[in-house]
Amino acid sequence: MTMKHFFSTILFFIFTSLHLFAQNTRTISGYVIDEKNRQIIVGAQISSNHATSSVTSNEKGFFSITLQEGQGRDTLIIQHQGNQTYILPLKKRNQYMVYMDRSVSDMNEEAKELETVLIKGHRKKLIDPFLHISLDSALALAEKEEKQVLLYVNASWCGMCRLLDKTLFQQDTVIHRLRNDVIPVKVDVDSYKGAKLNKKFNIAGYPTFLMIRPDRNVSNRNVGIIFYRKDRDDPAGLFQFIDEGYAYQGESIQVSEEELIHIQLAKEDYESVRFGVKLASHFNASREEQVQRGTGFEVGGFAHFNKKRFMFRPGVSYFSTGINEETLSSLILPVGLGYAFYKNSTFVIPSEFNVLLTPFYQYNFSGNLAGIASHNYGMRYGIDYQFGGDATLGITLSYQHYLNTSLPDQNGIHLGVYFTLPPQ
Repeated sequence: MTMKHFFSTILFFIFTSLHLFAQNTRTISGYVIDEKNRQIIVGAQISSNHATSSVTSNEKGFFSITLQEGQGRDTLIIQHQGNQTYILPLKKRNQYMVYMDRSVSDMNEEAKELETVLIKGHRKKLIDPFLHISLDSALALAEKEEKQVLLYVNASWCGMCRLLDKTLFQQDTVIHRLRNDVIPVKVDVDSYKGAKLNKKFNIAGYPTFLMIRPDRNVSNRNVGIIFYRKDRDDPAGLFQFIDEGYAYQGESIQVSEEELIHIQLAKEDYESVRFGVKLASHFNASREEQVQRGTGFEVGGFAHFNKKRFMFRPGVSYFSTGINEETLSSLILPVGLGYAFYKNSTFVIPSEFNVLLTPFYQYNFSGNLAGIASHNYGMRYGIDYQFGGDATLGITLSYQHYLNTSLPDQNGIHLGVYFTLPPQ
């Protein structure tokens, strides 16, 4: 071997060793969090089977440690107040939220690989990082802790809100930031508390996020901030929203022109006329043995109007029933008047209950039946349940009472099913 070849071989081994060393070294960083209260843990000692030295978490719970990969998996060893926990970091990630359960000293066998490290294993139910308190209480707490309130206005029937609850707000980095940087408050718009906030802040859609200072000034607001800026499971949009709220020191941010347009369109859509079809049955309550009556059937159409919680529903129907083996055919003109005393959701679908009062006029085609006049009128007293968004499916249950005597003992139960088409 010549001297030239000898030095070439030496240089090759040196560069190869340096390259391999660089390939097998990486830095792991993250935060050590107490799992029970999601608070940071200061002074936790972090070491590893492949680390050259150990480090401790600082006043923010942050740590950073350099690992030299060897055979087998890297194992972080976390020690704090005499307890010791082993976790297995993910190989493709360099930042982690490290949860410690101080009641367990050794969880090596139960360590799980998740998107972020959660040493206690799989979650059995969704975590709710929000407080369910009044805005006044939240603002008082924000003033005490020198923070701002992050108000999350949602609706139980809002599909995107539920997706956020299952994705974004289950991420450890998001939970940690909500519980440490802001006073997070979640309000359902269909609750009494939500209705007041909806009116106070002119909520245009759901979800709506507001950053509110203790002096009650709104420092940031937006509808669906997550989907405007980032994907729904990307926390960057939410974090940017929080940062902008703290950075803004001016007067209260008002409703934007875009939100006002959204509010107006939503109102016009809700109050637009809808058309529907209805199928109903009448169960007669006759107790006279000499008068035999069967179940009556009604089919027809109607127009549906809404104004706030009030409902107006005029219609026209064809009605047929049997009396003493004769068929009575009628034209009915009902006018439904309703008030929504309950508005919420059923299986994530908007729904409401209405008290229903329906005066009606009935014209009988078979006027030659004994004791049956051509013109009759009456009243239905009952409730109405409907669910759906643009199109609705509903059920009506009423007691039907005739106010004249031309149809003796025709009072009974009116049960109807209807479907409304979306507004044009």
